Amino acid sequence: MRAFTLLECMAAVALLALTAATVAVRVSPSVESARMDDARSTVLDADARARVLASRGAEVTLAVVDGRVLVWVGGGESPAVDRWLPDGVAVSLLNPDSREAIAKLRVDRLSQSPDYILSVESAGGRSGTLVAGLTGYAFAEEVSER
Repeated sequence: MRAFTLLECMAAVALLALTAATVAVRVSPSVESARMDDARSTVLDADARARVLASRGAEVTLAVVDGRVLVWVGGGESPAVDRWLPDGVAVSLLNPDSREAIAKLRVDRLSQSPDYILSVESAGGRSGTLVAGLTGYAFAEEVSER
C-alpha cells in the first residue's frame, strides 16, 4: 500500500482552502444584506408599535440610540419598546428635505409623525426607505441620493 506524500496532502489542503474562500466570498454579501433587512424591519416594527401606542392618547417618541431602537410613551423614563439592532449596521432617521438626522421622532395622538427616511448602512452598502408620517407606510423603492 502506498501512503499520501506530503506534497499530495498540501495540494489537497490548498484546494479545500480555495473552495472555502470562494464560498465565504459568495455568502458574505447575503449576510450583510440580511442584517440590513433585519435592521430595517426592527425599526419599522418599532414605528408601528409607536403608532399603536399613540392612538391610545399619549404622545410617543421614537429614537435610534447606540444601536438600539427605543419608543417612549409620554414623558416616561423607561422605554416601552427597546430593541437591539444587528451588529455592524448603522441606522439613522433623516429629514427627507434636508437629509439632516432626526434625533427623536414624535408621534401624535392621531398616530401621525413627520415623513422620514430610514437610512440603513453596513459594510455591504447603504439603503434608504421613505416612510410616510401620515400612515407609517414604508415605500418599497430606494430613496435616491441628491
